[in-house]
Amino acid sequence: MAGPASLFREIHRLRSFAHTLKEQLDRLPRQLKAHHARRDAAQAALNASLNRIKHLKVEVATKEKLLKSKGEMVLRYETQLASIQSLKEYEAKRLEIAFAKTEIGKLEDEILQAMTDGEEETTKIPDLEQALAATKADVTKFEAEITPRRELWQSEMANTLVRLKEIEPGVPKLNRAAYDRTVASMGHDGFACVRQRTCGGCQAELPQQVQNELEDELFVMCRFCGRILYLADK
Repeated sequence: MAGPASLFREIHRLRSFAHTLKEQLDRLPRQLKAHHARRDAAQAALNASLNRIKHLKVEVATKEKLLKSKGEMVLRYETQLASIQSLKEYEAKRLEIAFAKTEIGKLEDEILQAMTDGEEETTKIPDLEQALAATKADVTKFEAEITPRRELWQSEMANTLVRLKEIEPGVPKLNRAAYDRTVASMGHDGFACVRQRTCGGCQAELPQQVQNELEDELFVMCRFCGRILYLADK
């Protein structure tokens, strides 16, 4: 049976490796979700730009119809001026014409602005399409890699846990309760390597007595941090 130093060193290595594997496995769904979010954001940005272009085109078409209608109305009013006998009616019609021409001017400005905005928005489309294609490619690549990566880590996790079950019975029965409590509360971080009488977990300087006990292959826990101690491999 292996002594405490080699036993706890191996247990520490295996539990740390299992912890790292679990973190990597847990991270995969979050990473996939983040890739999907970036792709969806790129798609949304492209859709928003296309929708704005469509809206601007509709706005231009609608206002051009209104502009035509206003122009025809002005021509009709100007034609009516010749047949008006009353000065009051004549001035009122001129005011209507002036107001309509003001509205026509505003419509022309708004149409020009909408056309300019549409042209500017259209220039963004190639970059947005390129960004979307890149994010889609990233998603495809990640999705292709995630399955073999997950299978590899799951296999390594299974082998690691099997190995732990094989060697953990080597923990002395007298110390098993303390071992189980430490693992339950601290997990992979419940172990610390001792070098030059220093706890590798909390960096506390340990008494010579602790060093002696470790050299005598005894079960020792750090009085400062509660970790199970083992001597560094020589």
